[in-house]
Formats: sequence, C-alpha cells, structure tokens
Amino acid sequence: PNNLLKLDLGYNKITSILCPNNLQELYLDHNSITSIPNNLPNSLLKLVLNDNKIKWIIKKLPNKLQKIYLNNNEIKYLIYDLPNTLQELHLDNNRIEVLPNNFPASLKKLSIFGNRNIQFSPNNIIEMKYNREDNYTLSRRK
Repeated sequence: PNNLLKLDLGYNKITSILCPNNLQELYLDHNSITSIPNNLPNSLLKLVLNDNKIKWIIKKLPNKLQKIYLNNNEIKYLIYDLPNTLQELHLDNNRIEVLPNNFPASLKKLSIFGNRNIQFSPNNIIEMKYNREDNYTLSRRK
C-alpha cells in the first residue's frame, strides 16, 4: 500500500524484498540478506539491516536516507558515495578494513565499534573520539 510509512520484516528468512513507494522506515534485521536491496524508495529515511550477511556496500542508497544500521554483518568495504543527507552510519561488528574519505558533511554519528585494523583516511576525518555509547564522533577539517 502507498500509505505505508514503516515496515518491519525482522526475524524472517528474507533474502530479497520489493518495497512500497512511500516507505520511510524499513527494518530487515535478522534475515538472510546478502546485499542492500536494489529497489529502495527515495522516500526512505531509515534503513535497518543489522544481523544479515551483507559483505559490502556498493549500491547507491536513497537520496533522503538519514540513518542506516548495518551492525553485525560481514562488511569489508564501502565503495560508493553516501547520500548527502546521511546523519548516522552504524557499522559495528563488521570486518571493515578501510573507511572512505568521502563521508558526507551531514554525517554526525559513525559507529564502528568491534571492527579491527581499520585504516582511516586523513582527508575528511581529523580525529575519532570514543564516547560512552560505544560510538565514535567525527571531528572534521575546516
């Protein structure tokens, strides 16, 4: 239905999905998804894909996306430009080796707890500060 704004399909054995056009929040945690779905609507603001089998982020995300949760996957790389509206990126407990140097200016929260041997690019990030919520905050070059 076109008036559906929030869809929670967590804890199923889903491997793919067709999303309604006006969806704003999509919860697909604890499934068997191996890549970010292709057909995400541009209206999407929040995407939760925790505890799946995603290995990399190579697909373009919706332009309005503000929060994405990809904790507890198998992600090693982020290979494309993130949306300019993204405020939170949660990548805890993955296998990330290199963080890109093209984080959007809108990004306020980057959570990378539980990843080992991450290489940081000095181009956009000047300092990562650990806080009590097991997250990191970004300090940027001016």
